[in-house]
Amino acid sequence: MEHMIIMDTVPSPRSITSALPQIEAQSMCLVVERLEQEEKGKMIMHIENLHIKG
Repeated sequence: MEHMIIMDTVPSPRSITSALPQIEAQSMCLVVERLEQEEKGKMIMHIENLHIKG
């Protein structure tokens, strides 16, 4: 099967370049969210361990 590229759906280099700051900001936001989730998970495990020991 041959791959076809529809030129109407390919973004222009200019639009990609202008979107880079937003893409970078979204990526950084996802990293922060992931780190916050991991930290919450560690805190929950710590609290559960305290309840088990106490």
